[in-house]
Amino acid sequence: MKRRNFVRNVGAGIILPRFIHGMDLKLNAAEELAAAMSGNTDHILIVVQLEGGNDGLNTLLPVDQNYDRLLQLRPNIISGTSSKRKDGYLPLNNVTEARLHPSMEAVKNLYNEGMIQFINGVSVGNHSSSHPGATRMVLNASTRDLNGNYGWLGELLESKYPGYTDFSNFPNNLTDFPVSIEFGNYSSLLLQASSGPMNVLLNSARHFCNLYFGTTIDAQGNCTYKSENSCSVTSPIPGHSEAMRAQSNLQYLRAFSQVADKYACVLRKAYDKSKSNSVNTDQFLGSICGYNYNENKVISELDVQMRTIAYWFNGGLPTQVYQVRHDGYDLHGGLSNSHGYLLNQVSGSIANFMQLLAPEKRDKVLGIVITEFARTIKENGSQGADHGTSNMMFTFGHQVNGGIFGKNPTIPDPQLFNDPKTFDLANNQASQFDFRSVYNTIMRQWFCVDEPTVQKIIGGKKEDSNGNVIENWDLLPLFKNSPCCTDLAQPVITGNQQVCADGTYTYSTAQVTGATYNWTIQGGRITAGQGSATVSVAWDNQTVGTLNVKVSK
Repeated sequence: MKRRNFVRNVGAGIILPRFIHGMDLKLNAAEELAAAMSGNTDHILIVVQLEGGNDGLNTLLPVDQNYDRLLQLRPNIISGTSSKRKDGYLPLNNVTEARLHPSMEAVKNLYNEGMIQFINGVSVGNHSSSHPGATRMVLNASTRDLNGNYGWLGELLESKYPGYTDFSNFPNNLTDFPVSIEFGNYSSLLLQASSGPMNVLLNSARHFCNLYFGTTIDAQGNCTYKSENSCSVTSPIPGHSEAMRAQSNLQYLRAFSQVADKYACVLRKAYDKSKSNSVNTDQFLGSICGYNYNENKVISELDVQMRTIAYWFNGGLPTQVYQVRHDGYDLHGGLSNSHGYLLNQVSGSIANFMQLLAPEKRDKVLGIVITEFARTIKENGSQGADHGTSNMMFTFGHQVNGGIFGKNPTIPDPQLFNDPKTFDLANNQASQFDFRSVYNTIMRQWFCVDEPTVQKIIGGKKEDSNGNVIENWDLLPLFKNSPCCTDLAQPVITGNQQVCADGTYTYSTAQVTGATYNWTIQGGRITAGQGSATVSVAWDNQTVGTLNVKVSK
């Protein structure tokens, strides 16, 4: 993940007034743009996984010409969500074709401030309708092995921190800080590398409470942690016939269970440091440790986890990847009753997190909300919806390119649902974007990962029979300003400012090692030098001409 390439556009407008024996020429250099790989960034990513298959159609309701059809197909879901039907869903600034679920007032406010981007029609190839299968595909995301026991972020972290999963060398294999942190009762596939887990697993935010108060800091500021886990990683298994074969597996499990303990002091110091640029740190710590819970207006366990991450980040914890999970979205029945409750928790948790970020940290945070699959377009007999395919996902952050990306889903003619032959096809939204295009964009334009590394992790959009990438995944307009991009200096094109008819003149721009140059011209022709920093130009007998160059590397 090193500085890799850049593209810059150098524009020069050439004004050629009317002439008798010659003509005046003026060069107006346009602003230069660049996309320079900045190598390792200090930006972070938070993955919010909605487990069970969130209903994107009810989260972001289409209210365009498709709405009447959708109301016929989902009368109970829409009316149950709001007695005012579409008018009860939340309007968004400058959006006439979609409305937000009424429980997501906090996300609506973020959207109106330009900090939310919804992405319509996101899917994954070879879709699975089972929860384990679809979850594996979305978290793994590899073109070459969608059934692999690893995730795209785990593989990315392993490429940056090789040796992290070598628990035979525990604890010397560990970095000075957790490379990723996950909250939950089990270790998700997302942060698994092919060699092992790249995450620190905390069962809940209260797990951090135990770590925090288990530390002791002396007068010199030295921190120690007394673990309740007294089991030695390398202790042998006495009196067991399979001891040698089992020893390495047991050692691995013992080590992984103690990783969080090894980072107790690092996490505490980051939290304590955040007190200088954060609010309510002491009160919040009380809430996650079981007292003053309601006084801090904590919405849910998800809210506690998100706030904890904000405090760590404010305090300078270098961890770049976090995963949190929110369960309950497999709503085959009574969808309108439960969906609003869940979305309110997600919406409030994201808003609280964004509000807690220290001003100097805000531009360095990206959040992405994912789920394994959508719900079907037509509601079922239980006023719920079944497993679907393409879905809506969204990102949040101060640098996301706010708005709605992609078209509203097309709702088919309700008559198609009367025919068993067309029922299944009609019941799913058409795909517009693959998950891997989103992941590709995040790796390339948020973490500044070079293209060969990305290809090793998720493969390519098109590959030959040998697995060589011949077309990469799309780059989507997710960000206002990528940390991988740098504005370069104002360009200068030099050359004759006064020219005569039928004369040939030389023009040049700054020489960049390894770059290629594409010159374009009107009112003349390039006679030599195309592809280089210097060209020869023969101007026609015209009154106006232009010369531009695009420099890429």
